[in-house]
Amino acid sequence: ACGLLGLLCVAVHAQVWKDFLKLPNSTSAREHLRQLTSRPHLAGTPGDLWTAQYVASQFRAYGLEVIDSSYDVYLPFPVSARLRGVPPFQYEAVLKETAFPEDPSTSDPDVTPTYNGYSPSGTVSGEVVYANYGRAEDFAQLAALGVSVAGRIALVRYGAIYRGDKVAQATIAGAIGVIIYSDPIDGVAMNGTSPAETYPNTKWLPSQGVQRGSIFEGFGDPLTPGWPSPEPGQTAERITVSDPRALLPAIPTQPISYGDAGPILAALRGTPAPSGWQGGLSFPYHIGPGPISVELTVTSNNTIASVHNICAYINGASEPDRMIILGNHRDAWVFGAADPNSGTASMLEVARSFGILHQQGWTPQRTIMLCSWDAEEAGTIGSGEFAERNRQLLDERAVVYLNVDTSVSGGDFLASAMPSLDDLIISASKLVPAPAPLTGTLYDEWIQESGGRPPTLGRLGGCGSDYCSFVCHLGVPSADVRFEADDDGYPMYHSVYDDFRWMDLFGDPGFVRHVTIAQLWGLLAIDIADSAVLPFNYSRYAAETLGYIRDTDTLLASAGAPASVSTLPMYEAQARFAAAAQAVNQKMAATLAHLHPYAGSIVQAGQHAGSHPRPSELARTAFRLAARPLNDQLMKAERAMLTLHGLDGPAEGPARSWYRHVIYAPAAANNYGSTRFPGIVDAAYWAQGRPASDDRWTEVQHQVWVVARALDSAARVLNGNIV
Repeated sequence: ACGLLGLLCVAVHAQVWKDFLKLPNSTSAREHLRQLTSRPHLAGTPGDLWTAQYVASQFRAYGLEVIDSSYDVYLPFPVSARLRGVPPFQYEAVLKETAFPEDPSTSDPDVTPTYNGYSPSGTVSGEVVYANYGRAEDFAQLAALGVSVAGRIALVRYGAIYRGDKVAQATIAGAIGVIIYSDPIDGVAMNGTSPAETYPNTKWLPSQGVQRGSIFEGFGDPLTPGWPSPEPGQTAERITVSDPRALLPAIPTQPISYGDAGPILAALRGTPAPSGWQGGLSFPYHIGPGPISVELTVTSNNTIASVHNICAYINGASEPDRMIILGNHRDAWVFGAADPNSGTASMLEVARSFGILHQQGWTPQRTIMLCSWDAEEAGTIGSGEFAERNRQLLDERAVVYLNVDTSVSGGDFLASAMPSLDDLIISASKLVPAPAPLTGTLYDEWIQESGGRPPTLGRLGGCGSDYCSFVCHLGVPSADVRFEADDDGYPMYHSVYDDFRWMDLFGDPGFVRHVTIAQLWGLLAIDIADSAVLPFNYSRYAAETLGYIRDTDTLLASAGAPASVSTLPMYEAQARFAAAAQAVNQKMAATLAHLHPYAGSIVQAGQHAGSHPRPSELARTAFRLAARPLNDQLMKAERAMLTLHGLDGPAEGPARSWYRHVIYAPAAANNYGSTRFPGIVDAAYWAQGRPASDDRWTEVQHQVWVVARALDSAARVLNGNIV
């Protein structure tokens, strides 16, 4: 049997898979990563431009057509920072990561200073309040304890939510500045904090390690919200930095190490830290306020700079205007061995392997594009501007988006996708060999990691990587695959120690998982590019939305929703969506059966080149015409989940018109997390505890109808009838 969902079971096609799986190579992947991490490459710097040129040169060497899609965008650059105690508190933060002789990269003079991207410049001074993870509920708990952060500096730890949301919540609570640190207990130094227990001797973060990161609350270039930034040298409309639409942070913010955080936390008094707030340092935590005060000075140089998306492609033989897009970002806060360049190395192995197959005569039926995005770390800027510049073309042509950010930061395989792609990913994992020295398949390893249970895929919709624009803004079926740590530990995240030595010794010795990701990633692309009928299963999607509706009932009950708020419209629309999904599955099977008599001609007719026969023009035309209407329905059904006006809800909430997907998107208070029915969740948050007559409950009901209309729209697309 061919094995993958929806593929025509022809021997030549199966041979393409087999030939492809032999090609990605650990030695080559290792060399790519060594080159990519040879210098710091923050977006907009000379090091970043060098990596763009390296990737482009590799794509060309593999015989692919290359496009440099460049933009002038507003980027954050650090100048200096200082954190010191206000007398009588004697304290001076180091704010610099320790260089180790065992790892020459850590002594590179171009190492990016520790900073939070887009922090405004300024000096603030005040008492310190420890606010746990900086979530809305953490600040609410402080208020319940009688502790205010107004006019004070909030000390929060990384984890739980996006760092920019921590700053936003602190600003709402009245803080004048934020300090963010990595606590040892949060997957940072799980085996202890002594030198023997941390890097360079183990994989764990040393005491002066710092997580850099953006605190921008938006997506894409902050100064061109909703429209594309210009090419270098061109002019464009830009809003001002102070415009609320820019969603830039308002208060100075600085990341620090747990070594720098320790003296502050140890000096705090006041109420003992509530249950769940104690971290991994060796003393009891208190929340303050004070009695200590600190002075924080941040100097930033946020300015316009050029970024470069490097895209390569192989034109499709039958449907060149239908695109399978593979994406990985290339820019890093410092060296980026795991995040993101493990993914870049895997992508280059996919490109090299595709180039070999293409030289041997294989051409995908649909166009395959590989995109090396820039400026993801600042705010998914490269992919966001690409999406905004090409919105109309992508709406017509993008079949699927397959993302890899960090391909390897540990040993456990994880996949996230839209539900329509679950079966495809699971089936493909059964063909990919498990990384050495394991035997069997990737699926076997996945099952073992799941405790013998069928694997569960995560859901996209958060905006922690470049799939965000394709899911939340464009409605393109998308997936993301990776290996992560099995002990909650990717401790080097955004630090100087995420470098080649760490990856070579601790992250992926032998680079076997880099190869596994390349094999899976490329196999998915080949399958979708060459399938006569797109291998999407919307019955899974329909079943999952039913569960979300039931969860919504629970949410609304806990929020105290009045009887006037009803989810019945969603139940009725979901039933129609499920029926349409079942009907389209039957139509897919019938179409495949119809194509089968001449399926062989598609792969066997025409001139042979090497081991992979090329279809004749007549066969390609038959392929395109026979299945294209059905494939368009399958491609466009995800677009039906978009709402025209975005997720703007109650006036109290943030402006969220850029996020248009009503099933999956971030919640307003956590830009990293994927929330089901985000419009309903946000509206219920603002309505909870209000009387039944409050207009906020009307907004909740409106959001219920928004979801119901989206499900009905998806059903109509799958049915393919205009009524």
